[in-house]
Amino acid sequence: MPTPDLASLSWWKDLQVRAFRNGLQAAVPILVVLASATGTVDAKAIVFAILGAVIAQLLLTVVRAVVAVTPPPGAPLWRQALDRSVPAAVAVIAAALPPDLTGILAIHWTVTFWAAGAAALLALIHLRTDPPVVAVDTP
Repeated sequence: MPTPDLASLSWWKDLQVRAFRNGLQAAVPILVVLASATGTVDAKAIVFAILGAVIAQLLLTVVRAVVAVTPPPGAPLWRQALDRSVPAAVAVIAAALPPDLTGILAIHWTVTFWAAGAAALLALIHLRTDPPVVAVDTP
């Protein structure tokens, strides 16, 4: 596996693009689920759910970029699809997990998995509409 070049401008640009895209992919499905919820939803719950997903996704993006587990732009399509869809789904599920066992038992898992699937689908749509490109370092 190649070592990341932290001094490279292209590495930082790629990290910035990935962080924004992944944060968006985690936040949009949660917004859709909360918008379609019946009854009243606490505004604080909305903020914490979105922030939790975005922070989990951003941390995952940074860790994966630093340890260089992201596929290069010329990688096979299936590898790029997995690289984008799995972390998006995992971030949504991680954001839905409460800190205690009682909360885990009370989670509406069907809705959580639908939101995770929507995040994965959004990631695949982004892969199709915004494929990775090789960045060139400019001074």
